[in-house]
Amino acid sequence: MLERIRHYNPKTYRQLVALDKDLAAKGKLYAYLRDTFGLTEVQLEHVVTGTHEAAAILRSSCKAGRLRFDLDPEAFLSTGKAVAQKIDCDNP
Repeated sequence: MLERIRHYNPKTYRQLVALDKDLAAKGKLYAYLRDTFGLTEVQLEHVVTGTHEAAAILRSSCKAGRLRFDLDPEAFLSTGKAVAQKIDCDNP
């Protein structure tokens, strides 16, 4: 399903990339997930793997120029326009 996405919210993309980086580095969010929700090691690894796969799919679409960052409901409701933002795919 993610391979077919063509329009995405830039803020959501930034948050997904940041989450992927934190989980890979076993940072603060990783520790929060591990310590707060009672996940087993296997469940935690599924979260890490799933997040990484989702980020990789969207990053690949971004790099290929297939992903437009023009989904911003607040901006659309206030201006009536969907304006695409330029995003660095690796470091948004």
